Amino acid sequence: MSGRARFILGDDEVEVAAGALVFVRDPETKRGAVALEDGTTVVAVGGKPGEAYVASAWESWFLAAPHRDRGDYEQALAIIVEDLRLHPDHPALLYETACYEALLGRRDDAIAHLRESVGREPRFAKSAVTDEDFTSLAEDPEFLAITGQAEPGGGGA
Repeated sequence: MSGRARFILGDDEVEVAAGALVFVRDPETKRGAVALEDGTTVVAVGGKPGEAYVASAWESWFLAAPHRDRGDYEQALAIIVEDLRLHPDHPALLYETACYEALLGRRDDAIAHLRESVGREPRFAKSAVTDEDFTSLAEDPEFLAITGQAEPGGGGA
């Protein structure tokens, strides 16, 4: 609608200006977009034929990103938590909640949400080890146990 964006469609990249359309035939194609100038607005349309649209749990991640970029972790967390109310068992939303809580110094909440996220999706344990959002927890025994770097109740790696 305005600005310019680079779309990543599988292994291909396409740069488009305002007014252009990008059609993705295969719904399995991994895709993303990056604004190439301030004020870029993109409208995405799609869905499964014959089914009502259901918002993805990932949409809140995109809504929270500008707040995160400005360092407004409280507002970013509020957006994620609102979506978490709709999808209370979604491991990625639990993980993102833990990230913002860690950034805000809310250790107990971050540990609890990370534990639940990893319990639902074990691959997030590996992600958390290198995620800078968890720097404040890097030496925490519970964080080390959740991420598989130490035995539960142990003293660390």
